[in-house]
Amino acid sequence: MKRFIKRSAAWILSAALILTAASCGNKLKNAESVYYEKQVLADLTQAADVGGRLPGISSDVCIIEDESVYDPALIQADHALLINEDTQEALYAKNSAEKIYPASLTKLMTALIVVEKVEDLSAKVTITAETFEGLTSGASLAGIKESSKYTVEDLLYALLVPSGNDAANALAIYTYGSVDGFVAQMNKRAQELGMLNTHFANPHGLHADDHYTTAYDLYLLTREAAKYPVIRSIGSSAKAEITCITDGAEDEKQSFTSTNSFLRQYSDVPPQVRISFAKTGYTVKAGRCLIMDVTDLSGQQYIAIIAHVETYDELYLRMYDLLDLIP
Repeated sequence: MKRFIKRSAAWILSAALILTAASCGNKLKNAESVYYEKQVLADLTQAADVGGRLPGISSDVCIIEDESVYDPALIQADHALLINEDTQEALYAKNSAEKIYPASLTKLMTALIVVEKVEDLSAKVTITAETFEGLTSGASLAGIKESSKYTVEDLLYALLVPSGNDAANALAIYTYGSVDGFVAQMNKRAQELGMLNTHFANPHGLHADDHYTTAYDLYLLTREAAKYPVIRSIGSSAKAEITCITDGAEDEKQSFTSTNSFLRQYSDVPPQVRISFAKTGYTVKAGRCLIMDVTDLSGQQYIAIIAHVETYDELYLRMYDLLDLIP
């Protein structure tokens, strides 16, 4: 059985019109229509105009037909997914459609929203007290300072390299005026990308019961984020230095180290793999999580996701096992 299905915009829109008008007895009985009816049709038909129906799904994506073709014991993680983005083929899938908490993997959507919205990444952002609201004790912080200024690009480094929740809030407020306004845009963008089993409650990933996604939805997010060179560049940085601008005082440099053990070269990747960018995540309920966008030696792109692993060391061992499936 093929492990992937390619779906064109024309097929989706025409099928939506046909299936909406048809009775249940006329439903197609192949794997493509089953997936379509369960996960896509309802959302497509909510839009009154054809042009407004989930434009993100109109391009070719990998669709997981049947996870039973993969050995669940092969990767010792609760959720795992590996997709060749060039061929839209799934090399491995395990519980990829089940609900997970994304923790700081959320910040990849935050970065995507920012780079899509902000034209000038050198624009300066003033850090207000609102930036630090809702950040619980022990939350991952980049140490950005109230009343200081940072460029948008520097805040993206603070967001993705040390995984700063404070940077996430600062970018949200700057980009859409408030955290709530930004979160509304996150959910809108998720639907546009076809992330139908995702809901965001904040821009950083601190736990909330209504803040969830799936490994498959994270694949859809990652393939979109990979289109932006600035995300690839920042997300592949082992270290970063940004500038804190304070009125009437000398600018201060702040340095960060990546949360990713592969990027810091504390852990090895398989020899056939080159890292394009990556993002880590952790909360107690989410467990250890990791997204990797990589290429093989021929330049083909792969997206790998591991979620809900218990320990830091185990996370990188399991991701190594997953990446080692790349030929």
